[in-house]
Parts: sequence; C-alpha cells; structure tokens
Amino acid sequence: MHKELKIQLCQRSEPADVGEPPATLPTVGTNLTDLTLRKRRVTVRELGGCMGPIWPSYFRDCTSVIFMVDSANITQISSSCIQLLCVLSAEPLRSASVLVLFNKRKSTTDAIFALRILMEKYRDGQRELHCLSVDLEKAYDRVPRAELWYCMRTSGVAEKYVRVVQDMYERSRTVGRCAVGQTEEFKVEVGLHQGSALSPFLFAMVMDQLSEKVRQESPWTMMFADDIVVCSESREQVEENLERWRFALERRGMKVSRSKTEYMCVNEREGSGTVRLQGEEVKKVQEFKYLGSTVQSNGECGKEVKKRVQAGWNEWRKVSGVLCDQKISARIKGKVYRTVVRPAMLYGLETVSLRKRQESELEVAELEMLRFSLGVTRLDRIRNEYIRGTGHVGCLGDKVREARLRWFGHVQRRESEYTGRRMLDMELPGRRQRGRPKRRYMDGINDDMKLVGASVEDAEDRERWREMIRCGDP
Repeated sequence: MHKELKIQLCQRSEPADVGEPPATLPTVGTNLTDLTLRKRRVTVRELGGCMGPIWPSYFRDCTSVIFMVDSANITQISSSCIQLLCVLSAEPLRSASVLVLFNKRKSTTDAIFALRILMEKYRDGQRELHCLSVDLEKAYDRVPRAELWYCMRTSGVAEKYVRVVQDMYERSRTVGRCAVGQTEEFKVEVGLHQGSALSPFLFAMVMDQLSEKVRQESPWTMMFADDIVVCSESREQVEENLERWRFALERRGMKVSRSKTEYMCVNEREGSGTVRLQGEEVKKVQEFKYLGSTVQSNGECGKEVKKRVQAGWNEWRKVSGVLCDQKISARIKGKVYRTVVRPAMLYGLETVSLRKRQESELEVAELEMLRFSLGVTRLDRIRNEYIRGTGHVGCLGDKVREARLRWFGHVQRRESEYTGRRMLDMELPGRRQRGRPKRRYMDGINDDMKLVGASVEDAEDRERWREMIRCGDP
C-alpha cells in the first residue's frame, strides 16, 4: 500500500493567513491543500502510487519527497522499489530531499494464516466449516462523504483534522485521462480519492464503524480493508450473518456484490447446500482468493503454488529490461531478482506446508528465470549450482523454509490472545480420516526444526531463533 506525497516548500517573506480553503482536485498529480508551518506555506501534492504512471509534470517545483511503504506486505515492498527508482531518477528531483516511511502494523499474513489454520483444524476433525468471501461493489467510490465525517468524529479524531480532510474533498473535480487526451472536468461528490496515501486509513475507519455491531471475534469474522471473510459451523448461521452484514453496510451507502460474493464449505456432507442473499443464490466455489492468497476447500495449496509461479513471472517481465541486459553484471541481476521477483513468489507461503513436489515446481520456475537472465539454456549443460552461484541466488526451497520458521517464531512470541496463536492451540473434537493423513502446518514446522536443529522453546529468544533458521544472505 505504498503511496507518495510531494511537498512543495515555498518561502514567503510575509506571514500568510489560512483564509478560505483552497479549491482542491482529488486527481493524482495535483495539489491537495495548503498548510502554514512556521510561517512557511507548504503545498501538499499527491504524486500517486502503483495504480498508475507518474508523469514528469508531477515533479514540477517540488523540493521534498515523502515516500510511504507498507512493509507488512512483502509484494508491495518489491513494487515500491521499482516505483522509488523511477521517482529518484527524475531530473527535477536530483537535489530534492527524500523521506522514506515504513508503515507496519497488522499484516495480511496474520489473516491468511488464521484462516488456513482454522480450515485445517476443521478438516482434520471432519467437521463442516462454512466460509463466505464478502465482496463490496466499488468500495472506495461508494463511501458517502457525510458518513466519512461522522465516522471520523465517532472514532475520536480531533475536529481540526476532520476539517483538514474536508478541505481536501471540498469542491473536488476530476478528469478522465487516456491515450488520446483528457475528458472535461466533472464533480466528484462521493467516494475517496483513488491513489491517495490517506484513503486506506479513512476507509478502514469507515468500515470499522459500519461493522461494529455485526463484526464477530476473529477468526469467525476476518476483515482487512474491504476483504471480508465470514465463517460459521452451520449454513443457516452463515446465511444469517451475511444478511446482517448486508443490512449494516447497505443502509449506510455501501453495497454487497451479488456476483462476486462467494461461498465455500469444508468437509461438506450435503453437496446440494446453498446460501442465499435476498433470495439470490450466492456463487458456490471450491476455492477463493483472500488477500491475494488462494484458499482451497480441501486445505491443499497446489493452486496457490501455481499462482505464486505466475506472480513471479509477472514481476520478472516488469524488470526484464534490466535482467536481460548484457551490460549489467550477474551480481546486480541477482540483487534485482532477490529484491523484486522473489518476494512475489514467497508471498503467503510461510502459512502453508509445501510438499517436495511443490517446492520443486517453484525451484524449476526460479531457475528458468535465472537462465533467461544470464543468457544460457539447458542445452549449454551448465549445472544449477553454477547458475545460482553466478547470480548469488540461494535455493528457493531454503528461503521458503526460513520464511515459514520465521513466521512460526513470530506467532510463538505473540500473546495468548493473538488470533494465530489461538488457532494453533485450538483443539476440536473429532478424528482424522482413515488412510494416509493430510499434511498439516505443524508437520512441516516439525520437519523444518529437525533440519535446523531447533526446538519450540528456542523461538522465545528472537536473536537465537534468527541465527538458527537463517540460510544465508541470498
């Protein structure tokens, strides 16, 4: 969720009054508002984020840059690296001061991990678990402005900050931009600014207030921005909860999508069971995507591994101009690969226990990328060890194991009320199915700890745990 804000600092000889709020434009690349700080007029300009290109005209007359990175999401860290290089390489910004902010609180991995472990527990206990992925139609564009001001005041935001945000949204107008030109300006009287660094925080505040009376304790309700999952042990209960969510959101201006909301059941006994929303049947699926990670009803992760391979290739194509350039050394190519491509392939894999075949699938894709980058093929008969050594890139399977153990240690050190910790310690009545048992998360963790010679007690000491699980710098 990285966004950037441009600040234009203009020194004035005489003190300036705030006066009437300026007419602001919510479009990316325009001035949002003016502030007076220590007798200096500061103009805040929205540069944008990874949602669209950054045009050179945005840099005009800017002397300072604030670059914000959501370090809780590893895929957005890789995307922000590319965006930051584009910003800093611009000619008007060579002498500008740069401040990089890292925002890390609640990670998407927490919610993904809790949902996967909950489904695993019910699968092993042979008990039904009904899950609903609730999708909102045009979530950012449907937030009523009056509800936004009300939710800010209800959340205890100081009135002066409410007025600053109101100044940013007052008399807002925007245009549509395409390859052939721009449309005429038109008013925007509803919704949040797209691409603004402040919009995610405002939207989270609104959703927190709107769902206060219908939201249950995690993991039965997991909400991260507009990604909502509702779980229950009975189909009737989950249908009732869905109707409560619909009423709570739609009476305040939001709308639940009838076509994108999905229903999934773990250990389903009646194959014909459905969930309805206002008489309309909700789409029933065997897997759905939650926070960028594919969750399957059988608890497997085969689909997620294929998605990670595809995500890695997508990131590789973005930087293929650098990775395939013969003038760039193999060491630099390896650094670019580890910074941009590998995080996309590792996203969410710390919450699953991979099989050997799935690890091999990831490693084969990684070696193909490295061979393309170094300009060699399998016909050259160069061993994989030499390919990795030339680019200074370690084995992907080892990095997956390190990420999994690092996350397990993080969960073990958290308080007992933490959702992930409660999911690991939860015991359900029931017996596992006969035959070969399904591989569980803790089975993979136990194998990993045996391999590195660690125990669960070692996770309490963070520094010692980090030294034990680390498998090299690449």
